[in-house]
Amino acid sequence: MLTASELATYMVREAGYPAAVQPASVALAERLLGLAELVPAESNLILGGSLARGEPSFVELPDGTYELDSDIDLLLVFPTPLAPFTNADFVARAKPVLPTVTIMFATTAEYSALKTSLGTDFKQPFGVSLNQDSLPIHEPFELDARDAYEVFLFSLQAYLWRELPERWAADPHDRSFQLELSSLCVKLLRSTVLLQGGTLSLDRDRAPSEILALIDQEIGWRRTAGRPALDPGRFWVYVARVLPYFDAAFGGRRPDSVIGSEYEGRFGADAVAWQQRIGLVLATAVVEQVQATGGRAPDVAEVVSALRASWTRLAVDGFVEPTSAPGEYFAGRLEWFRGNLYAMKVRPGLPAGLEELEKLL
Repeated sequence: MLTASELATYMVREAGYPAAVQPASVALAERLLGLAELVPAESNLILGGSLARGEPSFVELPDGTYELDSDIDLLLVFPTPLAPFTNADFVARAKPVLPTVTIMFATTAEYSALKTSLGTDFKQPFGVSLNQDSLPIHEPFELDARDAYEVFLFSLQAYLWRELPERWAADPHDRSFQLELSSLCVKLLRSTVLLQGGTLSLDRDRAPSEILALIDQEIGWRRTAGRPALDPGRFWVYVARVLPYFDAAFGGRRPDSVIGSEYEGRFGADAVAWQQRIGLVLATAVVEQVQATGGRAPDVAEVVSALRASWTRLAVDGFVEPTSAPGEYFAGRLEWFRGNLYAMKVRPGLPAGLEELEKLL
């Protein structure tokens, strides 16, 4: 197993940070390894996400120190479905130590079946066990255009469920809003890198130069203390630049990442496809606004107007509730969507016994 110093170095190995980031990285490593001591000996607690890829976001504070501004993604793998304590128990133990952590749970068999960008982050060459000498046995795999498109569509939905237009209207200079938006911009742009066969955000041998320049801009801004706020409308300029790469890859506009793929028909697949399509319809309305103005970054009033008009059309056609709004709709379905997305990736079909139970109804 890694020591705190080794884990700290591993987590920032690709990011090019100055030595001043090391204390913050070590402190985080110590908390992660402390959490790992709470899990059963037969389980495997795996670090994934940007920390596993070695490209997390640490932001510089005015005093020259750094703090983490990336999500912490953990996967707890059990050898059998019967955990020695409930998932809720473990989350309750973890939150006081790592308030921003997201914890997923899987059996060894589910872990083995896990693919997509999520699987890449939790398996070799990136994923790292926090309490074992190695990861559970698994087969290597490669990402494809569908996987990259899933990340792109996820970014569109995240913009809505985080209610960024509302927060933009409330205070465009709010630090939390600006950092969260920038993080989402990098995730969106990274989908193009994945489409070209890359894995890291700054995979310079794979990504288009225009996309790399935008990622460089976002990362440089996030690392500099006292930086002026960037135009929040740039997110939609990025969407308008990224979408044609996927249109070209698929030979036209693909409505979701599920239908026609190996995941079609799996548990949760229809729910994922539905949400993706709603998000893409809304995003397309704003992209059309950007294109109509020659690629200019829209202001908040233009974004809100485009989203509302598209939402009204969806409501008239019966696809959404007319009394709700896009942010409210996606925020209210966040955990439901995440649960279906994860289930789609690890379960080949309906839960055992569900089809038999349905015959009794």
